[in-house]
Amino acid sequence: MAHPLRAGLAFCFVNERPVFLDVTRDRYFTIQGSLEAAFKELVAGRDLSRDSIDRLLSAGILEPEGGGPNIPSPPRIVSPGRSVIEGWFADRRAGLAATVKTAICLVRSRRRLQRDGFARIIDELRARKRHTGDARHSFIEARAAEFQAARCLFPAPPNCLPDSLALLDYLYNQGVVADLVIGVRMAPSGAHCWVQTREALLNEAVDYAGSFTPILTA
Repeated sequence: MAHPLRAGLAFCFVNERPVFLDVTRDRYFTIQGSLEAAFKELVAGRDLSRDSIDRLLSAGILEPEGGGPNIPSPPRIVSPGRSVIEGWFADRRAGLAATVKTAICLVRSRRRLQRDGFARIIDELRARKRHTGDARHSFIEARAAEFQAARCLFPAPPNCLPDSLALLDYLYNQGVVADLVIGVRMAPSGAHCWVQTREALLNEAVDYAGSFTPILTA
């Protein structure tokens, strides 16, 4: 029987506990007890009783039987080894053109979140990658440094999701793409996101990003 993970649901393990992100409802949650045990058995590839499958279905973890892929693995990303905001790019200054473009991207990202919602934005980010070629990492990091330098000029407090979406827009407008990485942690409980290209973080420090476990990439 093929019971794929419910559409719009992502998961990872944090301290051996499953944590879920419901993209369509924009919420995080955990499960426990027998439900957690059943999900771990399923991920491990073991056969479950009908009762265990029914409970996972009732909890909205699985789709009804109907083919399709089984439980996917949590996202795998390259462990970050450096950060634009901590390297020599950190001293870069933004010119007028970069500042204006950054302002436009910041305003647009906040409007998109209000208008389109999280799930649609994730789909759009993934679609971009299918139509955009690779670029030199030094070019991507230099453009990210421009954005970061310009972002510091604006009084709005940092907000990881709209700021990351704005950076992705800034890069996309120059013909390149990077990864949006969403991570979670249990103690203290929280979620965070950043932009990354291979081992380079474009808008976060290595140590801070490393305190989160990736649950979704786009």
